[in-house]
Amino acid sequence: MISILFNWIYIFITTFMTGFLFTKFITQKLHYKILHISNILLCGIIIATVYAQLFSLIYKIGFLANVLLLLVCVAAFLFWHDEVLALLTDALKKNGLTRTILQLGLILVWSYFTSRGHIHYDSDLYHAQSIRWLEEYGIVKGLGNIHVRFAYNSSFFALSALYSMKFLLKQSLHTVNGFIALLLSFEVLKLIDIVRRKKTNAVGLCEDRSIFIPHPHL
Repeated sequence: MISILFNWIYIFITTFMTGFLFTKFITQKLHYKILHISNILLCGIIIATVYAQLFSLIYKIGFLANVLLLLVCVAAFLFWHDEVLALLTDALKKNGLTRTILQLGLILVWSYFTSRGHIHYDSDLYHAQSIRWLEEYGIVKGLGNIHVRFAYNSSFFALSALYSMKFLLKQSLHTVNGFIALLLSFEVLKLIDIVRRKKTNAVGLCEDRSIFIPHPHL
């Protein structure tokens, strides 16, 4: 559980920072501002997935891929640290004590079940093996000739390989599924707000009443 929690912290930091960079781009080009933490993390997960896929075309997904990702995240934090810290601080203040306690409980629950794992038929058949190929070699042409399911080439496998930390721990941590499940369970907690208001927002469940906020300079 401890290794999983540290892995999740790393995933959170990198996906949040890459998501933050993406929102800066959206603000500049489309004149919309993405404010909610969950939306920023979702953007970051998408960016990390695309990055891992592109990296796998030229090299294995491991130490070098994570070093480059960290360099970008550190540079972004150093340049926009005041804005990043203000965003996180504001989110914590809006969270409330009850929701914070529930979230901590969910973190423990999901980290426990992630550490135990659940062996699905496809995990044994080709999921774990496909991730291992990406960790060791990146994309391998003609791999589907060995086993037809290796030609499936899911983008999620690249993301899992990016955060597996095999180069550091000598074994793969398949924790991305658990992290995404945790984020989804956090979203479910927003039902508390619906019960409190006795109605839903017109555009969804976001606390700030919208996903996209028009840029103030327009």
